[in-house]
Amino acid sequence: MNFADQLVKAIEKKDSRVCVGLDPVFEKLPLEYAGASDRAEAVFSFSKRIIDAVKGDCACVKANLGFYLALGDGGFATLRKTIACAKGEGLLTIVDCKANDIGNTAEAYAKSFFGFLNADAITINPLLGSDSVMPFLDYCSRDRGVFVLVKTSNASSKDFQDLKTSPRKTLSEEIASKIVEWAEYGLGSEGYSSVGAVVGATFPEEAKKLRRAMKKQFFLVPGYGAQGADAKSLKSFFDDEGLGAIVSASRSVLYASGGKDFAEAADKAAEKMKDEINSALGV
Repeated sequence: MNFADQLVKAIEKKDSRVCVGLDPVFEKLPLEYAGASDRAEAVFSFSKRIIDAVKGDCACVKANLGFYLALGDGGFATLRKTIACAKGEGLLTIVDCKANDIGNTAEAYAKSFFGFLNADAITINPLLGSDSVMPFLDYCSRDRGVFVLVKTSNASSKDFQDLKTSPRKTLSEEIASKIVEWAEYGLGSEGYSSVGAVVGATFPEEAKKLRRAMKKQFFLVPGYGAQGADAKSLKSFFDDEGLGAIVSASRSVLYASGGKDFAEAADKAAEKMKDEINSALGV
């Protein structure tokens, strides 16, 4: 099934627009993992328990490649196990890898993330141009998805993404225009494309323009919670039906407690986030 269609169904089934980010740092794990001899195995155990706790309150999970690679030799294998675990619990999976390179290397990245890891979707960087994006879009024409970096949540994103390419357009808006052109590679029966956009929750005013430009695109919205964004600022990221976006939070869910109740605390944090977003949207 088309990835965007799968995402719509997951949101409707869970009544949730929440994406739980898996950004595990060994040193921040609950006390019971302190001193573990196998850091990769400890992170997998932690990730598995988080997934089991939040699966009823989120539509998907987003595993950040960097935090798994930081584990060393077992990091990539741990990420693969984590993706398989989440999929086994019926969750859609996103690997936040911000991948891209020239064409033949992009093909290798796509094969790695969609093939070996079996991720449902990934994040990609479009700055090398259309030919570097096409290997990923080929998978969108099947059953996978991509979220193209457009306006990221970090404060210094303005250094480049806000640069004017013309009197009326920023670089972010130029990328949005290309994403609209690429929509046909993954247009589903629900009216959304599997070629989506990353738009940070910390920039709600910019999101209004980008939402008007990208009507068929799902937004992956990082920046909720620890980065300062809250539910009240999210309405402009969604369409009139309360669809078209998923909101990601990592630290505020993963580390809601450092004690033995960490999984229960994560569940409560995800549920609270779900309720706050739904209330803000009036759905």
